Amino acid sequence: MSLGKIDASDENLRKHFESASKNVTFVSITVQNELINICGSIITDKLIKEVKDSDFYSILCDETSYLAHIEQMSLSVRYVDTTTCTIKENFICFVSVFECTGENLANVIIQKLKELGLSLEFLRCQGYDGGANMSGKYKGVQARILNLQPKTSYTHCASHRLNLTLLKACNVLPIKKLFSTVKEVCNFVRDSPKRVDLFKKVITEHLPTSKSIILIKLCETRWVESHEAILRFSDMILPIIIFLEDVIGNTDGNILSKCNGLLQSVLNFEFILSLEVAVEILSITFPISRQLQNPDLDLTKCIEMINLVLLALKNNREDTKCTDIFNRAVSKAGVLNIDVKIPRICKRQAHRSNLTTSSTEEYFKITVYFTILDNFITSIQTMFLDNQNNILFKIQQLIPNYLNALSEEDILKGASFYESDLPGTLNELKSEIMLWQLHWAKQPEKNKKSARLWQHLKRLKVDISQTYDNYYLFLPYYL
Repeated sequence: MSLGKIDASDENLRKHFESASKNVTFVSITVQNELINICGSIITDKLIKEVKDSDFYSILCDETSYLAHIEQMSLSVRYVDTTTCTIKENFICFVSVFECTGENLANVIIQKLKELGLSLEFLRCQGYDGGANMSGKYKGVQARILNLQPKTSYTHCASHRLNLTLLKACNVLPIKKLFSTVKEVCNFVRDSPKRVDLFKKVITEHLPTSKSIILIKLCETRWVESHEAILRFSDMILPIIIFLEDVIGNTDGNILSKCNGLLQSVLNFEFILSLEVAVEILSITFPISRQLQNPDLDLTKCIEMINLVLLALKNNREDTKCTDIFNRAVSKAGVLNIDVKIPRICKRQAHRSNLTTSSTEEYFKITVYFTILDNFITSIQTMFLDNQNNILFKIQQLIPNYLNALSEEDILKGASFYESDLPGTLNELKSEIMLWQLHWAKQPEKNKKSARLWQHLKRLKVDISQTYDNYYLFLPYYL
């Protein structure tokens, strides 16, 4: 790092190395690593102090392997900063793991929290992916930690749930073929510097207004990247075809065979229509994919966004929307000189896609569009909306925007789960709920809807925390 700054013409650093004694230059690998570790320890200590100053905290963990084929787990913490009343979500460290069973991973997490000085007594939520070793009801990490701390609820990562939802929705043969072809074309372009240069030239010549000049590889785990990859592929479809034709005309052997196969896959109406369907669906989910990665997102906002996506998908199931998509595909096929036709249908009806219809639009409406929409709608309802009766969903009724639906019985039921955390009694909380309703009944509707949950928490801390101290403690659970 220091030598690099010298190369960058840092004159002060250059003079230091020229004049300093050899034993105080601090450029050896050992010293540099020691300095990095010291900086890391100082930052970690500061973060842990913030966590301890908050009333409670959550942990977020994900386990994976990297290029050295070593398994490691990331550990992050989520908490409410008591000074600013804002949500903090900070990475703490990587932990090497040598066995990925639920028992071992749970032990690793517990041991690391102990080393950091974070007590399980104040742990209130766990956030992992949906793998059996993490989410297992009896032997998963969440179950083992729950046995040690019964107040620690488990939340399946919302972004991961959306990934699974999209994967299930796209389990339709034409869409699977689409993603396979897009992936192969992207890899074919990017695997050769010579082909990358040719592709950039084709884009510059035939799509001069494009802000991008290269394709994005599909990512199986981050659907934000897959969204961008499909949208960009659609925008660049004409230059892609021209590029493949140029490669075919100037190569031979295996490359020629590979490229010709890719071109034939792209020059197919089923591919073009599937691409238009994917663009339509992914355009709806693209914004929420980004938002679900936002640390400031609370449970209320998450469910609100999911419901909007669900409504948009249901509205898109109308015949007029399907016709619009089909017409766009037909128009694009015309520009690319692709015949509009349905795949060959075998006489024996062995699969759903073998429909006895002569209408190309009707065929694709049933076999592609309605199928992927129905899969998506069902998966979203299962993944996100079937657990709205749990404790955290009941606590959301304390938010001003949801007070009209407030059920005292539901709130007290949720509160009883965390009763020992309350500074007062359940009866005191009951009185606070009544006062809270009266307080917001006098407020304009715009005030109820304008502020986010953490903003209400900040208002409580500044103005009325002594009046609603039980409620003030409750809100962070929902963040």
